[in-house]
Amino acid sequence: MRVALTLVALLIASAVAHAADSLAFVTACRTTARDPSVDPGALFAFVHELGQPAAILYMVSPRRVAPLATLSPSSPRGDDREFFEAEGGMWSSARASDVLTYLRRKPFRLVSDWRSSLTRNRAELPACAIDYSVLGGYERRH
Repeated sequence: MRVALTLVALLIASAVAHAADSLAFVTACRTTARDPSVDPGALFAFVHELGQPAAILYMVSPRRVAPLATLSPSSPRGDDREFFEAEGGMWSSARASDVLTYLRRKPFRLVSDWRSSLTRNRAELPACAIDYSVLGGYERRH
């Protein structure tokens, strides 16, 4: 009987831990034809999973979930700057910077599973209205 109770307690604890691990603050928008180099039907999603030190910008499409950039808090040494790292080169960094600037101004929702939440709520998400000023400046210089 004790073994069975211990097993049940472990299963419950595991389920609670898994649920806590998948909790995330999310903000997202539906991409449009104006957004450069996106998969058809893609979303931009800025996700901060609880318990993780960094927030991640993703492009979420019906075909794939691709990380575009990571935003980490300042160092423990008291640096006030965030650490930004984009996937790809300078063009990708410029685009990610513009997308992050836009999404950080939008409300975040606390969800239990951000991937399925985005799938369920895709139609309700606003269309992206991103000002690609950093990307435009980069493209004018290169």
